[in-house]
Amino acid sequence: MTSPSRAAHADAPGRSVRALRGNCMGAAVLLIIEFTIGIGVNLYVTVPQTKSFMPKVFSSAALGGHAVIALLLLGAAIGALIRAIRARRAIVLTAAGLASAVAAHVCPVAIC
Repeated sequence: MTSPSRAAHADAPGRSVRALRGNCMGAAVLLIIEFTIGIGVNLYVTVPQTKSFMPKVFSSAALGGHAVIALLLLGAAIGALIRAIRARRAIVLTAAGLASAVAAHVCPVAIC
């Protein structure tokens, strides 16, 4: 028979994997929202060329929402990598996802 402390310790990897899956699902939902808002911004929003960065980003609600969701997505990718390292599973895939998110933030397609 297992003691309560061993049973709790044996369940810890299962909880960390479930937390990692939840984090990745949240990031996937954020990514879908980001793509949808990005399509709307590209089709319907005119970005003013004369303003500096921050007034330009928040010149419209759609563009501001796109920027905020992008930052949330970056945070979710960092959180997923931390959870993957703790769970010792899918570290390479999660690191690749974080690298993709960082690359999208550094060099968006419309600029580069």
